[in-house]
Parts: sequence; structure tokens; C-alpha cells
Amino acid sequence: MKELALVKKEFRSLIKEKTLILTVLIQLLIASFSAFLVVGIMSYVSPETLGTYGLERVDLAVLSEDKELINLLQQDGKFNLKFYKDFSKALDSFYRYDVDGILVVSTGRDPYSDPVKIDLYLPKNDIKATLIASYLKEPIERYEENLRRGRVDYLPDGIREVLGYELSIGKSRVKSSYFEFVYGILIPLLILAPAFIAGGLIIDLFTEEMEKKTLDILISSPLSLLQVINAKIIVCLAIVPVQSYLWIRLLEFNGIAVERELLILLLTLSVALILIISGCLLVLSYRKRGTAHFLYSLLLMNLFLAGMQFSTISPLNVVTSLSLGGSYEIAPFALFALMPLPLYLVLIKSVNRFKSGV
Repeated sequence: MKELALVKKEFRSLIKEKTLILTVLIQLLIASFSAFLVVGIMSYVSPETLGTYGLERVDLAVLSEDKELINLLQQDGKFNLKFYKDFSKALDSFYRYDVDGILVVSTGRDPYSDPVKIDLYLPKNDIKATLIASYLKEPIERYEENLRRGRVDYLPDGIREVLGYELSIGKSRVKSSYFEFVYGILIPLLILAPAFIAGGLIIDLFTEEMEKKTLDILISSPLSLLQVINAKIIVCLAIVPVQSYLWIRLLEFNGIAVERELLILLLTLSVALILIISGCLLVLSYRKRGTAHFLYSLLLMNLFLAGMQFSTISPLNVVTSLSLGGSYEIAPFALFALMPLPLYLVLIKSVNRFKSGV
């Protein structure tokens, strides 16, 4: 009952914590506008993903006699081709906005050995130019593939024996960068962000008591130091699944489906408990807010690096797999569920040392 009263007090003080409120608002903004955010970021990371958002049809001036490339552009269905023989006339049309871009294809005399040069002239408008370039990427890649297939038989014997038909790159398999960004980066970071914040929050709550000299008052009350810490752990831990669940709902509101929600929340809760206890240990060891936050940041960085080395047990990768509804292993869940126990035992010993130090 005494701990419950302290938990209520901590919740009331938590509402006034400016850092937490600002962080939640930022996360809320990111989750609410995740669709717009992804489109904006992907326009820089992978422009071809903008193809479905942009121009319905591109008026393209073409200076080429290569029927193969022309057929590929016509089959694509996104281009209204206008043929020119004089570049100056095509340029005049470009400046009069009759065409959106100019494609110039120069082939050598020998169709089997001379290189093919492609020049593309686009407007200064970055968005429009990016969209046109993204439309042209696939047909030009297919054209390049066909050129390689047609020329492989005309390579010198030594080179042909080494490369052979390996030059044929087959059908282009362009991965969806949008899909990779959403499920590989956005969802794991957004859902696990409350766990990362909780570890820093416990540092703030604990060091604030020490700075205001109110910790001594709490310890002198019927509550023990361990009970005070437990109350703060409960408060910081309680807000984690609430935030994560809210982010999942907001992501689905933006049309991003998240599978296996319960398992994701349990994993997030386990990771949060590990980080919260780690934050407590840092405060008990160094007793200064700045030092504890600095070391906590280093801890998070090392955890990220360790996750890159051991991807099968990385929380980020596990969340990605779960959100896609894929298979999962028991090992990561067992590891994150059991790890808080030895950490809490270490915390109890640290509390005893801290009291003797006080």
C-alpha cells in the first residue's frame, strides 16, 4: 500500500516531466504522419518508389533510331514519345514546356562493340526530374540487359569463357525500398522507442530526488530505498506498452499493418525492464544525471552494434519479423524475459552499497 501511494505520486510528477511530454509529442507526430514521412524520405533514398505518386504520363522528346529502346518505352505505358531528328528543335520544345524531358541515344558504328551513350535532359524542378528519372530507370535497365545478351556472343573467346551467359542479369528484381524502410526501420524504432525512453526517464526521476534532497526524506519514511526504486520502475514500465500500443494503432490508421501485436508488446516490455534496471544501476553507481545519461547513451549504442552482429536475437529484427507475421524463435523471448532477473539481483546489492555510502 505504501508503494502504491508512491506510485501515484510518481505518476502525478510524471505528467509534469517536460522531457517525456516532448518526446511523446514527437513520436505522436512521426506515427500520425508516417505515410507522408516515408514518402518524403524515400524520395531521397530510393526515388523509384515515387512512381506511383507522380505524373500519370510523361511527354518525352526522343532522339534515337534504336527501335528496341523505343519499343521498351512504348510498352512501359508511362511515356508519350515525340520524335525529333534535330536536337535544337527538341530543346526549343523543352523550353516551351511542350515536352517534359529529352532522351538522346547515341550508338557507334559497330553495334556489337561500340558503347551506347544515353543523355537525359530534365527540368530544374527537382521533384519532376526525380519522377521522370524513376520512370525511365526500369526500361533503360531492360535495354541494358538486352544489349548485354546480344553482345555476349561477340566477346573475345577468353572473356566469353570466363563470363559466358552470367552477363545476363535476368529479370530485374527491384525490392520495395518503401516496404524495407517501413518494416525494417520505422516500425521497430517507433515501437521500441518507449523502451529506450523509459531507461532515460528512470535516470531523471532518480537523480531529481537526489538533487532536490528529497531522497533522504523518502528513505527516512517507512519506505525502504528498494521500495522507492521499485515504485519508480513500475511507473516507467507502465507507460511503455501504452505508448507502443498507441503507435501500432496510429500506424494502422496510416495504412501500415502490424501483425502479432501481443508478442511485440511483451518483447517491448522485457526490453524496457532491462533498460530501466540498467538506468537504476548507472544512477546508483555514479549519482550524477549527466554522467548516467552519457553512459546510458553508450549502452544503447553498444546494444545497437551488438544487434548488428547477432541479428537473430536483436530486438529490432525480432520486431520486424513479428510485425510481418513471420516465424519467430523462442530464444530471443527467453533471453529478454530472463535477463531482468540477474540485473535485479545486482540492483539489490547496489542498493545496499548505496545505503552504506549514504
